[in-house]
Amino acid sequence: MVSTHGLLRMACLGRTTFSQTHFGRTMFSQTHFGRTMFSQTRLGRTTFSQTHFGRTMFSQTRLGRTTFSQTHFGRTMFSQTHLGRTWWWVSGRTWFSLISLAKVGFWENLVLPDLPSEGGLQGEPGSP
Repeated sequence: MVSTHGLLRMACLGRTTFSQTHFGRTMFSQTHFGRTMFSQTRLGRTTFSQTHFGRTMFSQTRLGRTTFSQTHFGRTMFSQTHLGRTWWWVSGRTWFSLISLAKVGFWENLVLPDLPSEGGLQGEPGSP
């Protein structure tokens, strides 16, 4: 275990199982058997991501505005974006969508077609 200028690392069996770096900013990552299992970065703004077996399972970014997304096996299961307006949708099979434009109105659709097998969301965020 080595600690130098805020740098902390721990290695096991020639593979890095945990590493954390702090240079006035917080960065955290954990790797298991050459695959990234968890990583978190904070650079004055908050960025969070978790990866399991080369696929992104969860990610969250906040850049003064709130953006949230979760992906499961290449499909987007939940996404929410707030950029003065609120867009919220669940897909994979799209179960629910909500748009609020300056609180003027909203729509929702509980039964939408399935996405293609390798798809994510179709169109722009919040589009029907």
